[in-house]
Amino acid sequence: MGNSERRRALNYLDANWMPSTATGRWLAAPIALPVGLAAGATDAVVLHPLSQIDDSWDDTVSAVWDFSASTEFRTVLLVPLSTVATPVVFGVRWLFRSVIDCRDSGQEPATQIEGEPLDTSRDELREESK
Repeated sequence: MGNSERRRALNYLDANWMPSTATGRWLAAPIALPVGLAAGATDAVVLHPLSQIDDSWDDTVSAVWDFSASTEFRTVLLVPLSTVATPVVFGVRWLFRSVIDCRDSGQEPATQIEGEPLDTSRDELREESK
């Protein structure tokens, strides 16, 4: 719950229902505290695990069903094993992603395109110094 991107219900409450004055916050505290605890529990137990299903599925597909480097014969042999392993791998990855704060699959860092350097600033500095 330390990552603010993972607290959807609490962020909604903070953005829409938090009083702007300190006096208003103190007056709303008897109601805000139980509502905030319920929203935090909802985030931790329901919303965050639900949001990790698609990333867990992507992890499972890449770990169990990626046969790109295999021959057709190997693929035929691995399909029954992959079928049996899929629920186990998915469950473990989903539990891991639900408990541990991991980077989402859509937030992967940019990769280097073949033949192009990632950082060209050093090359430009060398050219200028010549």
